[in-house]
Amino acid sequence: MSAAFSLAQQVALLTGAASGIGRATAQAFARAGAKVVVSDVQEKGGIETVQMIKKVGGEAIFIACDVSNPEQVKSLIAQAVAKYQRIDHAFNNAGTEGHAAPLHESSTENWNTTLGINLSGVYWCMAVLWLCNPNAAFVIGTEIILDGGWCSK
Repeated sequence: MSAAFSLAQQVALLTGAASGIGRATAQAFARAGAKVVVSDVQEKGGIETVQMIKKVGGEAIFIACDVSNPEQVKSLIAQAVAKYQRIDHAFNNAGTEGHAAPLHESSTENWNTTLGINLSGVYWCMAVLWLCNPNAAFVIGTEIILDGGWCSK
């Protein structure tokens, strides 16, 4: 595995990593040498992402997590830190489009689920990770990327 820069000995946690952008980003972190924590509600896809990383010599584990559930997020972070003693990078990629419908036809359940994953999920992940390192830098763009020695011991 090779990349233009090295993340050797660093740990990256990615949510929504069972497919698409999350999977590709997990693979990119692995190519750069990071140990990768793959997380998603889609267990099959998450395990496939881990297998893809391992097949080319990378190190990765899968931890199932529904980011809209703060207790599951706490468990995700605790398990990742128990395994690797730290989190250096986090990519909050989990998201949903919800059920596409005209506003007057959309349900409250659809609204709550979409906000729970897309908004609250990022909040829970950032809040729990921030507890590990309150001096960390947050870079916010189209996706949320947290960087800065999380939970280092």
